[in-house]
Amino acid sequence: MIRTALVIAFTALSGLSQAQAQAQSLSPMRAEIVSFGEYGAVRAALRNPYSVARRFDIEVFSEDWTPLKGARLSRTTLALGPGSKTSVMAFLPVSAEGAHDVFLCVTSRAYRQSSGASVRGQVCGRYHVVRGQL
Repeated sequence: MIRTALVIAFTALSGLSQAQAQAQSLSPMRAEIVSFGEYGAVRAALRNPYSVARRFDIEVFSEDWTPLKGARLSRTTLALGPGSKTSVMAFLPVSAEGAHDVFLCVTSRAYRQSSGASVRGQVCGRYHVVRGQL
């Protein structure tokens, strides 16, 4: 009896470990950006793993999690179908004082209002922006 219960429990757990976790993604999650000009650029790839279309909002934050002044994005809002991928260009200001960290965050929300629960996910990448020296 106990042996049968252990076999069933082990089989169930091994099946769960083989299932892939589905999560929205941002790539790269970390990078160092060296720039000799006023702005450094990073191209971030986004993916919608959900089975329905989702709307994604993209924001850039400074080290203290306030909106980064002077940051420019190729898009701030976009819609992606199930399983779709796209990329966004972020132009990040280079500090005159030296290096600083910047966070690029992508937040997903339901494309349409529907009844029931809705998943709202957020993923952030951390980018170290440095002024290059000649």
